[in-house]
Amino acid sequence: MQARPLRNGKSWALLFAVISIFVVIDQWTKFWARGYLIGREEHFLGGFLQLHLAENSGAFLSLGSTWDPRMRFVVFSAAVSLFLASVLWQLRIRRKWMEEWGLVLLLSGGIGNLIDRVYKGSVTDFLFIDLGFVHTGIFNVADMVIVASVILLLMPQKKVEAVN
Repeated sequence: MQARPLRNGKSWALLFAVISIFVVIDQWTKFWARGYLIGREEHFLGGFLQLHLAENSGAFLSLGSTWDPRMRFVVFSAAVSLFLASVLWQLRIRRKWMEEWGLVLLLSGGIGNLIDRVYKGSVTDFLFIDLGFVHTGIFNVADMVIVASVILLLMPQKKVEAVN
């Protein structure tokens, strides 16, 4: 990909505003879940959507939750921080909108979960979808934002031919 000019102040302000909005929504919903869902579960839409409070010291589906706490810190806090810094560094280059917003969403969700890890040592999860024959693990808003980012980043993008 050929690099385009660095961003101006207005485009950085928009990106940081979007990131901030997603992080605030994520943190607010986790704060709400930690207060409201202690010792209770909620079921909606005939059990399709369920709310269960869970603290996950691992990653996706609790992967790594049994690791030594120092190893979890290195992998889930330090390495993730470096990865998110590299994503931020990549945002200095203008990209096609799906790739650019995929990176913005990845950064937003990553920051939301990183805040939990740094301050609590685990990530607050509380959403669960049950289709009967298949269900999700327990997740949070940041996880949804990360999944949306992966979808945007993996979608094929049309190549634009240079006109001479």
